[in-house]
Amino acid sequence: MTDAAIAGALAKLDPHSVYLPPVKRQQADEELASNFEGIGIQFNVPTDTAIVLEVIAGGPAEKAGLLVGDRLLKVNDEVIAGVKFPQDSMVRRLKGPSGTKVVVTVGRGKDVIPFEITRGKIPLHSIDAAFMIDDTTGYVRLAKFSSSTRKDFVEAYTGLLDAGMKHMMIDLRDNSGGFLDQALLLSNEFLSKGDTIVYMEGLHRKREVYRADGRGQLKDIKFDESYTYLDKSLKYKIVRGLTYFATWVVAFPLNRIRFGLRIEGRDKIRRNRKLIANGVMTVCNHVHRWDMICVMQAMRFRKAWIPMYSQPFRGKDGGIMKAVGGIAIPEERGGMRKFDEALDELRKRGQWIHLFPESCSWKFYAPLRPFKMGTFNMAYRYSLPIIPMIITFRPRTGWRKLFGKGEPLLTIHVGDPIVPDTAVPRKEETARMRSLAHKTMLDMAGIVSNPWPAGID
Repeated sequence: MTDAAIAGALAKLDPHSVYLPPVKRQQADEELASNFEGIGIQFNVPTDTAIVLEVIAGGPAEKAGLLVGDRLLKVNDEVIAGVKFPQDSMVRRLKGPSGTKVVVTVGRGKDVIPFEITRGKIPLHSIDAAFMIDDTTGYVRLAKFSSSTRKDFVEAYTGLLDAGMKHMMIDLRDNSGGFLDQALLLSNEFLSKGDTIVYMEGLHRKREVYRADGRGQLKDIKFDESYTYLDKSLKYKIVRGLTYFATWVVAFPLNRIRFGLRIEGRDKIRRNRKLIANGVMTVCNHVHRWDMICVMQAMRFRKAWIPMYSQPFRGKDGGIMKAVGGIAIPEERGGMRKFDEALDELRKRGQWIHLFPESCSWKFYAPLRPFKMGTFNMAYRYSLPIIPMIITFRPRTGWRKLFGKGEPLLTIHVGDPIVPDTAVPRKEETARMRSLAHKTMLDMAGIVSNPWPAGID
């Protein structure tokens, strides 16, 4: 009676205000949490018999052999067809903890077939479909805003961008709603910094405004097609040459004095010179502001180009970043074509490219953080061997204790190249390369227990 009274009171408000009793609230939370435990089917009861509408891919029911259109007759020994069996009671009998078994008897045509199914976790994705409509237009159908919506959406649009997407169509018809935070994160992908996404305000509640942070990957950016990603001017060539000379004459010796830099494994570069003769990618952990100097010393006489986030190019170090070979990564997709053209040209020239797969610097942080997948997608795309490097720390000793208080001494370790196998599908191979690079770097550093996985995505 209490539930009915609350529902009746809310019915007098607006059509968006509803009351969910505890049982229905739990069911809604399970669906939006993107996984629950059961057999993995969706069904409807048009008259007195439940009909399977969907068999969730990868779920226990699919593995057991259930098909769309099967009629649910019995669960274990209990008849549920033709007896006006409540639908929520059917759901409760089909659900259960992972690892438990249930026998579901179905009618298929004239046949009656029992299936013993071991229940498990059922993944529920919020993206129903993602594909290219034509050469430049991608289509994404979004069914709901569940706890995994942004992750699912990023995976969907990344694949479409790789397929050449320039325009996107998002289908929100029949979207059932869901978590506000996921809707905010999704909107943030398209908006510029400071743009209003949504606000909430009530009779006794001050207005609360949610704004975009400008980090979305699908908005127009200032680093667009008009920006020079690969400067070919004579002036730049002179500036870069002088910068490189100054690095050799000044920065390299100072780095050895200040940080006592040691280089281990550099002979592996020499031993693999034929493999890397046409270009290579180096990767390293990012542990202080000028750790690229350590990488350059490990490379010895070689120059490298360094794709990096565009924010530093706007700051006081912008000129230095560009002079040492920095290439701004567009904050949005507007400039990706020119950025890709720059990398295409570097690949044709057989140039060295360096990336910090951790993406941001944590000062003198010893554990190895998760790697971004973009580094390994780039290596796969250009069929570039990857040379893993890692900087480790030593305590200050001797006369070096007189300065650099709080800073350790540094050792950079160089590993054997990791060669991409482009005969293997991209997603599978890039995951392998990332895991192998992460493990190789941990092994070189002697880190046995690392608190971070190879990747979080």
